[in-house]
Amino acid sequence: MKRQPIEPEDILLRLDWTEDDDLEFKSGKGGVPGSLWETYSAMANTHGGVILLGVEDDGTVSGVEKPERVKKSLWDSLNNRNKVNTNLLTEGDVAEVAHPDGTIVAIRVPRASRGQRPVFIGQNPLTGTYRRNYEGDYHCSEKEVARMLSDGSESPFDSQILEHFTIDDLDSVSLIPEESLERLQALFGPSFSQFDQNEVQVLVTADIESEVDNYRIRQICNIHAADVTRLLQGLVAKDALVRDGHGRWSRYRLPYAVDSEHTGEKSLHNDSKSTHKAGHSLHKTDDSLHNEELLVIAEPARTQQRLNPAEMESILLALCKGRWMTRHELSLLVERNSESLRQRFLNPMVAHGLLQLRYPDKRNRVDQAYTATRLVKENAVSLTKPEPK
Repeated sequence: MKRQPIEPEDILLRLDWTEDDDLEFKSGKGGVPGSLWETYSAMANTHGGVILLGVEDDGTVSGVEKPERVKKSLWDSLNNRNKVNTNLLTEGDVAEVAHPDGTIVAIRVPRASRGQRPVFIGQNPLTGTYRRNYEGDYHCSEKEVARMLSDGSESPFDSQILEHFTIDDLDSVSLIPEESLERLQALFGPSFSQFDQNEVQVLVTADIESEVDNYRIRQICNIHAADVTRLLQGLVAKDALVRDGHGRWSRYRLPYAVDSEHTGEKSLHNDSKSTHKAGHSLHKTDDSLHNEELLVIAEPARTQQRLNPAEMESILLALCKGRWMTRHELSLLVERNSESLRQRFLNPMVAHGLLQLRYPDKRNRVDQAYTATRLVKENAVSLTKPEPK
């Protein structure tokens, strides 16, 4: 029986690791591959990520033989200063994942702090330092390494203490764009003055960015994830936000569009109920009419397994026009494996300016979303090879 590619989201869910992690597949045949260390350095020096050892480039599981021996080899190398200059991993960052086709060893690489960078292979940072970019891992130039070393030795401005000032002297609301506050005041009327500082920041972010999630609010408000959940649920209870999705895929938006020149065309994605969980039917949402329209667009892909690449690109562009779509949503609509869809179509379409990334600074996020760019022409040139027979 032909092996089926894995869905990385399922593995991250089982491990309770965040869905925004950068992801890399590595073959586990023969133990720990040498290229794993380049990826370890690259992820540590960029945004962190997850390495799935025992998974081939096409997403199929080849498995890791004798995983205990492989894990011991991994830890031995991490603690060998002749191999890598620092070990960022803790015991909870390495886990075995059972799969019908073999055992996967999942490795979570945290992002190195300013003082820990550069993380490099061997004993020379000038020859062993890597970073992540769109294509994968790349070797850093001497100038990039020097910048990391300089950043690590300097005291950043945002870590310096301001004498005679307290947190009460910082009015974060005063940093919010005045136009956004005016739009929200018009939307909520007198009740807007009853929102506290964190609630105002959430509403402003939803206004400017169209929608928010727990992770985004943690970045802005610097509060615990559980407190963010209560904050968002409280705004939903006050009818100030509408929730789309469930669990870790929950996103929140304003109850209806705010008249704004900066938003341009209103994203249809924000009017729909996003479907993320594997196996969850696109019909089982509150906005069934919207999803029925998407199903009609995607029907040729679902009914033809060997579709002409140009037709598939046209379908993907139509699905992403005017809305943000995750690769998992797209894979459900066109009935293709999400990882294969990303590698064969979405990545080339992004590279050629047909699709825009929601998170351009973390291109391999599992929850990455895509929208069609304004530069897309009606007759897009095919960028991909025919689907394998």
